[in-house]
Amino acid sequence: MNLESAVDQEPADANANDADPKDRLSEPAVRWRVIRDGRESPKKCSVLALRGLPGVEIRSWVRDEPVDADGLTLLHPDGAPLSRADRGRPVLLLDSSWRHLPVLLRDLRGDFVLRSLPGGIETAYPRRSKNSEDPALGLASVEAL
Repeated sequence: MNLESAVDQEPADANANDADPKDRLSEPAVRWRVIRDGRESPKKCSVLALRGLPGVEIRSWVRDEPVDADGLTLLHPDGAPLSRADRGRPVLLLDSSWRHLPVLLRDLRGDFVLRSLPGGIETAYPRRSKNSEDPALGLASVEAL
Protein backbone atom coordinates (compact mmCIF):
# COMPACT_ATOMS: atom_id res chain seq x y z
CA MET A 1 0.00 0.00 0.00
CA ASN A 2 1.23 3.50 -0.64
CA LEU A 3 0.85 6.61 1.47
CA GLU A 4 -1.93 8.12 -0.65
CA SER A 5 -4.22 5.09 -0.41
CA ALA A 6 -3.56 4.78 3.34
CA VAL A 7 -4.79 8.37 3.84
CA ASP A 8 -8.07 7.60 2.11
CA GLN A 9 -9.00 4.56 4.22
CA GLU A 10 -12.02 4.98 6.47
CA PRO A 11 -11.84 3.87 10.13
CA ALA A 12 -12.88 0.26 10.71
CA ASP A 13 -16.11 -0.69 12.43
CA ALA A 14 -15.98 0.40 16.10
CA ASN A 15 -17.34 -2.98 17.26
CA ALA A 16 -14.72 -5.04 15.41
CA ASN A 17 -12.71 -5.69 18.59
CA ASP A 18 -15.45 -6.65 21.08
CA ALA A 19 -13.40 -9.34 22.84
CA ASP A 20 -14.05 -10.39 26.41
CA PRO A 21 -12.57 -7.60 28.61
CA LYS A 22 -10.98 -10.22 30.91
CA ASP A 23 -8.85 -11.38 27.99
CA ARG A 24 -7.44 -7.87 27.55
CA LEU A 25 -6.43 -7.23 31.18
CA SER A 26 -2.99 -8.79 30.77
CA GLU A 27 -2.30 -6.86 27.56
CA PRO A 28 -1.37 -3.18 27.30
CA ALA A 29 -4.18 -0.91 26.09
CA VAL A 30 -2.11 0.11 23.06
CA ARG A 31 0.65 -1.82 21.35
CA TRP A 32 3.35 0.39 19.83
CA ARG A 33 5.99 -0.36 17.23
CA VAL A 34 8.61 2.37 17.05
CA ILE A 35 10.92 2.43 14.05
CA ARG A 36 13.82 4.73 14.78
CA ASP A 37 16.24 6.09 12.24
CA GLY A 38 19.59 4.51 13.06
CA ARG A 39 21.35 7.70 11.92
CA GLU A 40 19.86 9.64 14.82
CA SER A 41 21.95 9.96 17.98
CA PRO A 42 20.87 7.55 20.74
CA LYS A 43 21.87 10.26 23.25
CA LYS A 44 19.10 12.50 21.88
CA CYS A 45 16.53 9.70 21.48
CA SER A 46 13.83 10.05 24.12
CA VAL A 47 11.94 6.91 23.05
CA LEU A 48 14.84 4.60 23.91
CA ALA A 49 13.98 5.10 27.58
CA LEU A 50 10.77 3.16 26.84
CA ARG A 51 12.61 -0.03 25.83
CA GLY A 52 11.34 -3.04 27.73
CA LEU A 53 7.93 -1.57 28.56
CA PRO A 54 5.00 -3.92 27.87
CA GLY A 55 3.47 -3.19 24.48
CA VAL A 56 6.44 -1.13 23.19
CA GLU A 57 8.68 -2.60 20.52
CA ILE A 58 11.57 -0.46 19.28
CA ARG A 59 13.46 -1.36 16.10
CA SER A 60 16.22 0.43 14.23
CA TRP A 61 15.81 1.27 10.57
CA VAL A 62 18.52 1.37 7.95
CA ARG A 63 17.85 3.16 4.66
CA ASP A 64 16.51 0.93 1.86
CA GLU A 65 15.57 -1.88 4.26
CA PRO A 66 11.85 -2.70 3.99
CA VAL A 67 9.74 -2.09 7.10
CA ASP A 68 6.74 -4.37 7.59
CA ALA A 69 3.80 -2.08 8.44
CA ASP A 70 1.06 -4.56 7.54
CA GLY A 71 -2.00 -4.22 9.78
CA LEU A 72 -0.63 -1.21 11.65
CA THR A 73 -1.87 2.33 12.24
CA LEU A 74 0.80 4.78 11.11
CA LEU A 75 0.78 8.03 13.07
CA HIS A 76 1.12 10.77 10.46
CA PRO A 77 -0.07 14.40 10.38
CA ASP A 78 -1.90 13.79 7.07
CA GLY A 79 -4.07 10.96 8.43
CA ALA A 80 -7.64 11.13 9.68
CA PRO A 81 -7.83 11.64 13.48
CA LEU A 82 -7.62 8.50 15.60
CA SER A 83 -11.01 7.22 16.70
CA ARG A 84 -12.48 4.40 18.75
CA ALA A 85 -12.76 2.46 15.51
CA ASP A 86 -8.96 2.20 15.45
CA ARG A 87 -8.87 0.45 18.83
CA GLY A 88 -7.00 -2.84 18.80
CA ARG A 89 -4.77 -2.05 15.83
CA PRO A 90 -1.10 -1.63 16.82
CA VAL A 91 0.33 1.85 16.29
CA LEU A 92 3.44 2.47 14.22
CA LEU A 93 5.51 5.48 15.20
CA LEU A 94 8.40 6.60 13.01
CA ASP A 95 11.17 8.19 15.05
CA SER A 96 13.16 10.24 12.60
CA SER A 97 13.98 13.81 11.73
CA TRP A 98 11.29 15.42 9.60
CA ARG A 99 13.91 15.83 6.88
CA HIS A 100 14.60 12.07 6.69
CA LEU A 101 10.98 10.98 7.11
CA PRO A 102 10.10 10.80 3.37
CA VAL A 103 12.87 8.24 2.81
CA LEU A 104 11.69 6.11 5.73
CA LEU A 105 8.09 6.29 4.47
CA ARG A 106 9.21 4.88 1.09
CA ASP A 107 10.51 1.78 2.87
CA LEU A 108 7.13 0.93 4.48
CA ARG A 109 5.50 -2.23 3.14
CA GLY A 110 2.09 -3.76 3.71
CA ASP A 111 -1.50 -2.69 4.24
CA PHE A 112 -1.51 0.09 6.85
CA VAL A 113 -3.69 3.09 7.61
CA LEU A 114 -2.72 6.68 8.39
CA ARG A 115 -4.09 8.31 11.51
CA SER A 116 -3.26 11.55 13.26
CA LEU A 117 -3.50 12.70 16.84
CA PRO A 118 -6.30 15.10 17.75
CA GLY A 119 -5.60 18.73 16.85
CA GLY A 120 -4.40 21.39 19.22
CA ILE A 121 -1.42 19.52 20.67
CA GLU A 122 1.74 21.62 20.63
CA THR A 123 5.26 20.36 21.16
CA ALA A 124 7.13 21.20 24.34
CA TYR A 125 10.46 20.32 22.72
CA PRO A 126 12.66 23.06 21.30
CA ARG A 127 13.02 23.03 17.53
CA ARG A 128 16.58 23.41 16.30
CA SER A 129 16.59 22.13 12.73
CA LYS A 130 19.07 24.06 10.60
CA ASN A 131 18.38 22.02 7.45
CA SER A 132 14.61 21.90 7.12
CA GLU A 133 11.39 23.27 8.53
CA ASP A 134 9.39 21.09 10.90
CA PRO A 135 5.62 20.83 10.41
CA ALA A 136 3.62 23.22 12.58
CA LEU A 137 1.77 20.29 14.21
CA GLY A 138 4.84 18.07 14.49
CA LEU A 139 5.64 16.46 17.83
CA ALA A 140 8.65 14.70 19.24
CA SER A 141 8.15 10.93 19.06
CA VAL A 142 7.92 10.52 22.82
CA GLU A 143 5.20 13.23 22.92
CA ALA A 144 3.16 11.36 20.33
CA LEU A 145 3.44 8.18 22.40
